[in-house]
Amino acid sequence: MIDENHSFGAYYKWDNHPWQNFSGWLNTESYEDDRYRELSESNIYQQTTFKKHIFNAYYNGKVGKLGIDFNVDGLFDSTSDPNGTEEHITDAEGNKTFRKVDNFTKSKNRFWATKLVLTYPIAKGTLTLGGEYSYNNRTDSYSYQSEQQLPVTNSDTRIRESMTAGFMEYGRNFGRLFAQAGVRYEYLYTGYFESGKRQDEMSRKYGDWFPTALLSMPLGKVQLSLSYRQDIMRPEYGNLTNSTIYINRYTYQTGNPYLRPAYSHVVVLNAAYKALNFVVNYSYTKDVATLVTEPYPGSDDPLLSIIHPVNTKDGYDKLVINPSFRPTIGKWHPLWSAGWILQNYKTLTASGKEMTMNRPFWQFVWNNDIELPADIRLNACLQLTTKGDYDNLRMTRTACNLGLGVQRDFALKALGKLTADLRCYDIFNTNKSGVTIYGIRELTSYNPSRRYFSLDITWKFNEARSKYRGTGAGQEQKARM
Repeated sequence: MIDENHSFGAYYKWDNHPWQNFSGWLNTESYEDDRYRELSESNIYQQTTFKKHIFNAYYNGKVGKLGIDFNVDGLFDSTSDPNGTEEHITDAEGNKTFRKVDNFTKSKNRFWATKLVLTYPIAKGTLTLGGEYSYNNRTDSYSYQSEQQLPVTNSDTRIRESMTAGFMEYGRNFGRLFAQAGVRYEYLYTGYFESGKRQDEMSRKYGDWFPTALLSMPLGKVQLSLSYRQDIMRPEYGNLTNSTIYINRYTYQTGNPYLRPAYSHVVVLNAAYKALNFVVNYSYTKDVATLVTEPYPGSDDPLLSIIHPVNTKDGYDKLVINPSFRPTIGKWHPLWSAGWILQNYKTLTASGKEMTMNRPFWQFVWNNDIELPADIRLNACLQLTTKGDYDNLRMTRTACNLGLGVQRDFALKALGKLTADLRCYDIFNTNKSGVTIYGIRELTSYNPSRRYFSLDITWKFNEARSKYRGTGAGQEQKARM
């Protein structure tokens, strides 16, 4: 920091996960014309290693009445994800066969972004102008090993994507009423390559306008706001791959390089009174990407299916009502929150008929943070999700999760502060889930509860004197990784 009107800085973060192991089982019984056909029992493993380098540099300043905020971001990561299946198959006569498949997947991102925001007071309000640019070079590779011949191939894909955006916003007070309106334009180019060769049909160009508007004012002791925005949800990079992964004898999973962005119109009403908050969120979304199960292309086996994301044909409405209460009672900081979600999503069923997924569901949260002596903090959180519909998923079980955690700060004097965070999730093994994915083929899955523990160690130095003002760039693109 130079002075109150000019500051600049930079930070670098290295994130390394040397190992993350997962094991589980997947059992499938198959029937044909109501007659038992065979049983597949699979032991599944996954071993993930992950490294990430994050960089940010910024300048924040003021020249006369002109405010300037400039950021440069970099993100470089690599993920290695070997996984596989050991499958035992028993047919109706008791004959047994064995199949072992090892999958090897790797991905990398090489991402840069810049963002410039200028603010200037005009006519009792503030005008904001800005621009943003980002570039990502994403690679995905897949290979497998098996003694059996499978209907999949090794793949090597690359996505080179650049996004350029400009935005403008103006806001001012009219008495007690604050009004703000803005617009953003984004141009995105995606080049898609398979084994080094550009694929024209999978390479895309998009140019879109996104308006926003906001009204806010106090009504007595209640603060009210009403906002509108048009959003875009671009596909995650992992969903754009054409790699096909073996799950078990009946099921494969792949991405979809032809996925399009989803667009939504969102209206939000917010009312706040002291520690009480009430939010009503309505949205209309089209072209949303959802997972569907379909017959495996080119296969004569009627039980062989492939799971992949597709864009929905019809748009749908969603209503979310979310009251919450967050008081402070001495050293106790509780949060009570409830969410009611209703939609009218349309999907095909296995019978070929269209069905509207409109069963609402609730989400309840009770979180507690308690400050204790000696820089110790306790956390207890209870979450409950009822049965209901989300996109083309029907949640068929009520899931309940209770977690406990304890944090302790250790002062290291000139070296800063060390924080240890120990947590246990799903203490009573009650977070059991069951879903049915509707589509041309219906897939039903039940997941048992899993109690697990985590320990996070964080070291912060020069925290009290830090006046870092970097705001970052390319946040929406980073979220897709």
